[in-house]
Amino acid sequence: MPRLPPKPCTQPGCPAYATKQGRCDDHQRQPWSGKTSRSREKYGWDWSKLRSRILKRDEYLCQPCQRAGKLTTAKEVDHVLNIAAGGTDSPDNLQAICTTCHRAKTQQEASRPPGEEEI
Repeated sequence: MPRLPPKPCTQPGCPAYATKQGRCDDHQRQPWSGKTSRSREKYGWDWSKLRSRILKRDEYLCQPCQRAGKLTTAKEVDHVLNIAAGGTDSPDNLQAICTTCHRAKTQQEASRPPGEEEI
């Protein structure tokens, strides 16, 4: 029985022919290394659980926006006093925050001289 003609590699832009599993030898899928997303590598499973708890506690509302009289959905959790300034991961130092507020707060913290805290 005749063999089937070779198929192109499924990796976009690759001109080679597939050898197994639809890809050429250069684009074979790597076995799972046990690592997950960058955030899980950095913070771990405990942080993910704590983050979910804080978002639920704050009813998924951005706390800085809420203090300003606006209702904005929060998708991130922020350290009120950042870790570099001596903050901790305790729930009373965490708040739900929207991406816009988080970015602005991070830029403001980065522009302060080292050791200077907001009052």
